Amino acid sequence: MFKGMRNSDVMLGLVVCTLFFGGCKGETEKPLLPANAFLAAYATDVTADMPVMKEFGRVFGEKRGILSELISQLKHTSIEQSELDPFQTYLAIDRTCIEWSLVTLGTLTRPEKGKEPTFPDATWTLCGTFDQGKIIEALTKRLMKNQPGMKLEASTRNGSPTWILKGDALNKVHGLTPCMAFSGKRLMLVASNEKGLQNLLDLYAGKGSGLPKEASLSRILDPDPNMIFRLMLVNLDDVIHTMTTEAERKDMVADPKVNAVINSLRGMTLEARVVPGQEAAECVLRVECADEANAQALSELGITAKTSASFLVNMALQKKPELKILAEWISKIAIRADGAQATLSVLHGLSKNDN
Repeated sequence: MFKGMRNSDVMLGLVVCTLFFGGCKGETEKPLLPANAFLAAYATDVTADMPVMKEFGRVFGEKRGILSELISQLKHTSIEQSELDPFQTYLAIDRTCIEWSLVTLGTLTRPEKGKEPTFPDATWTLCGTFDQGKIIEALTKRLMKNQPGMKLEASTRNGSPTWILKGDALNKVHGLTPCMAFSGKRLMLVASNEKGLQNLLDLYAGKGSGLPKEASLSRILDPDPNMIFRLMLVNLDDVIHTMTTEAERKDMVADPKVNAVINSLRGMTLEARVVPGQEAAECVLRVECADEANAQALSELGITAKTSASFLVNMALQKKPELKILAEWISKIAIRADGAQATLSVLHGLSKNDN
């Protein structure tokens, strides 16, 4: 999976994968949010046996050949050589044993001129049935085979066994020392640096404080038996202003209307869920703005983008009829403004003719 990728992408690759492969079979260990988190993604799979989810799997399976052909045309080594199931390949984990997964991001800093960038605090918690020895052995063998310049070094933190990923390439990115540990019998913890890992160990051991329940980001953990995946980003305007200067923001977006919308962004929620009482699943993106006017402007920009995408795909259909499925999905996108919130949604129903 990691061949052809920058070494600093190793942990991010695993984090992204858990968003799609994490599942939930009944929580006995509750997910907790680190105190500095401003972004979190929570993946579950309580609806795996529902007909609409099986239909998604069938449709994706039938389109896999088309997707492979399109990906191969990109000639991107890291994509072409990705394994189908990195959990099994790199960690010897049966992904069906993963009950839930939670990824968080916190403490972004703007890189100083002439200095190496600082990798943001990132954490990844998985709950499930894990064989600690088997995981470490599998990952060590994979690193020796695919990344000979990197190694997994055993250590301890306050009596807890930990493993740190080390290599010369990682030293080029300040703040990136990927490490992992296990908490109790059912939690596997991964962090972008040792401080973040210690905070996770303390959090799940009840020795450290996490994000307060009244914090808006805590909504990501609201119980919803129909939820498959949810991602939330809060204080989006603070993030934008932390990472860019006013001059840079003006250079990036010349259109005053678009610039005003960007400066009005406050938060974002993305979730996928099964619609109760229907053989359907829905993906919804909600963006919070500072006021109704900017939410309306954002929805209008979204409608314009949808129209343009539909036009381009329909033109390409003449030469690539396999893109019909993409055109159908674009046609199902609904965009609207509701107060200070702009919403984009896609509803997909169970269909035996979805080919």
